Amino acid sequence: MKARHNKFGFTLVELLVVIAIIGILIGMLLPAVQQVREAARRTQCANQIRQISLSMLNYESAHQQFPSGEFWHPTYEPDGAWIGWSRWNWTVKILPFMEQNNLHATGNHRLPGFDAANVILMDTTPPGFTCPSNPHADVTHYDNESSQLAAGGPEIAECDYAANSGDHFGGGSFGVGADPANGQWPPFANTWAKQPIRGVIGRYDWAAKMGEISDGTSNTILIGECIGVFSINQNFGSQSWALTSYPMNWKNDHFADPTNWPTRANPQWGDGLAFRSLHAGGLVQFGLCDGSVHALNQDMNQDAYMALSSRAAGEVVSVTEF
Repeated sequence: MKARHNKFGFTLVELLVVIAIIGILIGMLLPAVQQVREAARRTQCANQIRQISLSMLNYESAHQQFPSGEFWHPTYEPDGAWIGWSRWNWTVKILPFMEQNNLHATGNHRLPGFDAANVILMDTTPPGFTCPSNPHADVTHYDNESSQLAAGGPEIAECDYAANSGDHFGGGSFGVGADPANGQWPPFANTWAKQPIRGVIGRYDWAAKMGEISDGTSNTILIGECIGVFSINQNFGSQSWALTSYPMNWKNDHFADPTNWPTRANPQWGDGLAFRSLHAGGLVQFGLCDGSVHALNQDMNQDAYMALSSRAAGEVVSVTEF
C-alpha cells in the first residue's frame, strides 16, 4: 500500500488574515511606542530645565542677582575707549555653574560676544540647552551672510530655553500685556537700559534679585521653552528671552514650515517672542524661581499665564492650579 502524506500549510486567505492581524497590532502598538518615547523626551527636557534653573539660582546666590542679558551693554577699554556692545547672553554667565568652565574659558568676556576672539563660544551649544523633542535642534549654525538667528558677527548656536522677560508688549504694537514705562525698549546707549522690567531677566543688562520677586518664587517663571530656530531673538551666545504676552505656542503651525522661519530679511520680531515647544498635547515646560519645573498647557487662561511671569505685580495665582 502507498503511504499517505498529509500536507500542511496556509491557504492564501489564511495568510492574508495573518498579515492583516499583524498590521492591526502594529497600528495599535506604534502610537503607544511613540507616546513612551515622547514622555521620555519630555522628562529629559524637564531635567535640563531643572539643571539650568538650579545653575541660575546658584549664580544668584553667588552674585546676589540673577544673570542678566547684555545685548546692549556697552564695553570699554581700561582707558575709557569704546569697544562695542557686549552681546553676551545670560546662558554664558551660568556655564561655570554647570561644570562648563572649559567652554566658558574659551571666551574673552571683556570683548563683545560677536568679536572674532569669541567664535568658539558663540558657535557652540553646550549639552542640555536644546530640547530633545525639537527635530530642528541640529539646525544650529548659520554663516554670517545667511544667519537666521542674528545679524552680524560669527555663526550663532541655537538654544531652546528662554529667560522670562515679563508680560508686556513685545515692542511696537505686538502683544497683549501691559507695556511698561520702565525702559524695556529704550533708545540705544541711554541710561534707561538698566531699569527694571516686569519679568525676572531683561535683554538690556538688567536682572532681578531674589528679594525683588515679591509675588513668590514658586509663583514666578524664571525660564521656559522657546524653540530657537523659530525666533530670531533666540540663540545661545547673545540672547534668549521671551514674553507671556503672546499665548504659548504662538504661530507654531506657521513656523512648522521651514520656509517660514525668521530670516534677516524677514525677522518676524514679535512672532518669535512666545514661549513654545514641540511636545505633544500643547504642553510647554517652565522652570520657576524656586527651582521647580512645571508643564503648562497652551489653553490655560491667558491672564493667569501672564501673571505667572510678573515678579511683583501682586496677582494671586499659583502654578499648581493649572
